[in-house]
Amino acid sequence: MKNIEILKNDNIIIESDEHGKTEVKVFPENFKFKVYHSVHNDIFRAKEVYEYKVQTNPIAIHIRKIEDWNNSSGDKIIDGVVIESELLVDDGKYRTNTVQEEISSLKKSTEWAEVNIFDECATNLYILSLHKEIVPTEEYRKFIRQSLERIKVGIIKIQKHINNDTEGLAILFKEGYGTHIWYKENVRVMAEKENYFNLSKDEQKHTKFHKQSEHAELFSDSLFDETSKRYSGITGSEFFESKQLISYLENLLEDASQNSVQQVQETKGPSRYFTLKWLGVIILSIIGATQNIWIGVGIFIICLITMKSE
Repeated sequence: MKNIEILKNDNIIIESDEHGKTEVKVFPENFKFKVYHSVHNDIFRAKEVYEYKVQTNPIAIHIRKIEDWNNSSGDKIIDGVVIESELLVDDGKYRTNTVQEEISSLKKSTEWAEVNIFDECATNLYILSLHKEIVPTEEYRKFIRQSLERIKVGIIKIQKHINNDTEGLAILFKEGYGTHIWYKENVRVMAEKENYFNLSKDEQKHTKFHKQSEHAELFSDSLFDETSKRYSGITGSEFFESKQLISYLENLLEDASQNSVQQVQETKGPSRYFTLKWLGVIILSIIGATQNIWIGVGIFIICLITMKSE
C-alpha cells in the first residue's frame, strides 16, 4: 500500500511504495501541478505538468496535460503540444503503429477531462482544500463526509451481495494487494490451481478453477457496473483502496474540523482585542471624571466576567 506524506508549507504531496515514489507540487495561484515519478532508485524518472480547473455543484476537477518528459523517451508534450516528430523517429526509422496509438493517447491527455477525485485522492482532495474561494470549508467537509458515507454504504451493499453468493466468495484484504473479492481458503481448488497454468487454454476452460475464476470476475464486475442490479455505488478502485481511503478521509475530516475551530478563534481574537482596548479608554475616562479608581476597577471586572461567559 502507498505511504502518503503532505508538506503543507510547500504544497507537496509525496506517495511512495516498494516500487518507487511520486511527488506532486501544486501551484494554486496558477492552477497547475507538477508530477515527478521515480522508480527503483531513479532507473526511470519522469515529469508531467498539468493545468486544472475546480468547479462546484457538483464538486469536480478537470485537468489537461501540458508537459510530459521521461529520461527514456525525452519530451513527449511541450506547451500542450504532442511532439510527434520525436516519437515517430527511432534511430532514423519510422516506428510501428503502437506509436500512433501512443500519440493518440497523448493528444487525448492534452484535452480537458474530468478526473475521478478518488483515483488520486491525496492530490485531488488537497487541491480542493487550497481553493476555499471556490469550495468553502463547510462545502469541503460536506463533500468529504458524503464521499466517506458513499464508500461505507457501498461496502455494506457489496457484503450483502457476497452473503447471497452460493459459490463461497468473500471480501478479503491482503497487505500490498488491497481489498478484493475471492474465495475463502476452504473452497479454493489449490491443487488444480497449481497445475492450471501448465494446461493449454482449451484444457483450462474445463477446469473447476477456471469456472471459479470466471464467476469471481463476473461477480466483481457487476458490483461496479452502474447498469447492474448489484451496483454498489462505488468504483472498483475505491473498493480496492477502501481500507486506506476510509482512514484517510476520516483524518481529513478531523483536520478540517480543527481548522474550522482555529478560524473561529482567529476571528474572535481581534474583536476581543479591540473590545479590551476601548474598554480601557472608557474606564480611564470614568476614573478621571469621578476621581475614584475603585469604580473603574469594578466596571473592568464586570466586563471581563461578561466576556468570559460568551
